[in-house]
Amino acid sequence: MKKVPVWDLPTRLFHWLLVGFLCFSFITAKVEALQDTELHMMSGYGILSLILFRLGWGFWGGTYARFSQFLKGPRACAAYLRHLFAPDFPSDVSQDREDESSHSFYLGHNPVGGWMIVIMLSIILIQIATGLFANDDILYEGPLAYKVSEDTSSLLTVLHKQNYYFLLCLIFFHLAAIAFYRIFKRQSLVKPMLTGYKWVTKKTAQTVTTTEDSNTNWWLATGLACSAGLIVYAVIYWL
Repeated sequence: MKKVPVWDLPTRLFHWLLVGFLCFSFITAKVEALQDTELHMMSGYGILSLILFRLGWGFWGGTYARFSQFLKGPRACAAYLRHLFAPDFPSDVSQDREDESSHSFYLGHNPVGGWMIVIMLSIILIQIATGLFANDDILYEGPLAYKVSEDTSSLLTVLHKQNYYFLLCLIFFHLAAIAFYRIFKRQSLVKPMLTGYKWVTKKTAQTVTTTEDSNTNWWLATGLACSAGLIVYAVIYWL
């Protein structure tokens, strides 16, 4: 077996910062003793910045962070699901081969997981976007609520509240998938997102393309993060 780099540091930082901001947003909105509208809004700005960064990183980031690498067609998704409950995932099969027999092992996101990432990002983006226009009919108004009519703001407020439950469902399925792979497939999805590395056979290591952190990646990630922050600032304070 050989340890190979898969998740670059910007991808890992995005993931764990998003987890932290989502938890903080939940606490400041739902935990009565800790409810704070201003902090909840600031957390939303942070999440929006992260989502914009991830969209850019999905085109120009590390190998396994790119949408082009993990977004597959219906046939690939169906082939993966057909073998989802197989006793073992052969670790010596490379995902970079064109042969459809490679459905059993994916070094990065599998086809189904890849689309779940897109759905999750979309739902979070909807949650943040509706929050910008929401109000509570008493004291709170989103920073862009004044840009739309009262009826539109009320509608977006309802969507913001309802979409929250959809987001919770997606988070539950995400955690369930992590548990499923850990218990039934004996594959840890959490540790590689912490360390950046996965263990594969030497045969696989010779054939797959791996992601190494580099100065170029760092400069690009920094530029994208700063750009995302500036876009959010412009939307909130200049729009």
